[in-house]
Amino acid sequence: YPRSNLAGDEPPAILAEAGASVRTVEAYRTVPAELDEEGLRLIQEGMFDLALFASPSAVRRFVEIAEAPREILARIGAVSIGPTTAAALWDAGASRVAEAVRPDEGGLWDALRIAWRRRPHERGSTP
Repeated sequence: YPRSNLAGDEPPAILAEAGASVRTVEAYRTVPAELDEEGLRLIQEGMFDLALFASPSAVRRFVEIAEAPREILARIGAVSIGPTTAAALWDAGASRVAEAVRPDEGGLWDALRIAWRRRPHERGSTP
């Protein structure tokens, strides 16, 4: 079962419970991105309406580097690649999460469109 260095044990455990012989292999490593000071400043100043997260580790990294991440995530709309990332966003304080139905580019675009359409309504105007 190829996975990242940060992956949980649930999928291999489910496979083993079903009778599979499972060997996990670290296929890739997730390492923190470098801090983008300008982008972070703009986020903290409220210059963004939406933030897209493609992994729980991206949510954790945002929480590590942002000042008042719960307040930021409560204020902006969040887009998630799937349920695990959505759960990390809810746990981190997000108030609005649009979750991709499929964990691919098309699914993310669909979730982004849904999140964007919600924004004008939240502000009291029509799209």
